[in-house]
Amino acid sequence: MQKNNDLPMKQIVYIVMTIILTNMSCVTQTGKTDNADPSCEVRLVTLDPGHFHAALVQKTSYPLVCKDVYVYAPEGDDFQEHMKRIEDYNTRAESPAQWNEIVYTGSDFLQKDVRNDILYVYSNGDITYKIKNIYAKVSVIWNYTFPEGDTHYSIMKGSKSHLIIEQGKEQGFKPQLTIKVVHGTDLTTFENELIDAIKAILSKYPGISITKQEEGRWTVEIPEVYHNGHETHFGQVTENFLQYLSEGALPDWEVPNMITKYHITTHALEMVKNKRP
Repeated sequence: MQKNNDLPMKQIVYIVMTIILTNMSCVTQTGKTDNADPSCEVRLVTLDPGHFHAALVQKTSYPLVCKDVYVYAPEGDDFQEHMKRIEDYNTRAESPAQWNEIVYTGSDFLQKDVRNDILYVYSNGDITYKIKNIYAKVSVIWNYTFPEGDTHYSIMKGSKSHLIIEQGKEQGFKPQLTIKVVHGTDLTTFENELIDAIKAILSKYPGISITKQEEGRWTVEIPEVYHNGHETHFGQVTENFLQYLSEGALPDWEVPNMITKYHITTHALEMVKNKRP
């Protein structure tokens, strides 16, 4: 399945959570009352922010997005850190945001999923599927340990080579793209084609190059100017999403990808539910 790479692989973070939470035992409300601004078209809801990523969508204000943001979370350090980040965005000297956090604190929003002190939610899992006789697998494992920085690993397997994205301590917690040739591929022909491919993108991305690490393995060297920071991507994704929302249509390249993705994931969930006792 082809992917458009105008934005990074980790971009697909959908901004608007259409979650309607009712009958919650809310104990606290902070912030102003809902202003109900009729000019805004999109509302944000934040549910139990446990990672700094939850605040990054609000690093920038957007014309279509209401300034009122609803936060549902239990009290604790994570919640306080989240609120502090929003306050920092609102009070910075340059281009401050104007978010109004309407907060409801309580801890029972997952209570319906807890039985015998075990939380039953669909999280870890594998999906193995086939598209046009090509097998693919997606694996999601929540095995959290607190790292020194953001980590990521992704591999996209092709008929001639694999594309590997690594982001960890060895890479200085910055994403690094490696191209690894599949066994049986003609190395000379592949290397010449790879060099031509890099030349073809230099007009759009000057400075991109490759470094040969060993026979059949190259690292794509990306100049620092293109490393605009992982945090910046959240704002870029939000702006793109809002543009698509305003236009009422997704780009042509996104439509088949979106249909394929949700067909696979929703049917996989249905299969799991049918097997669950």
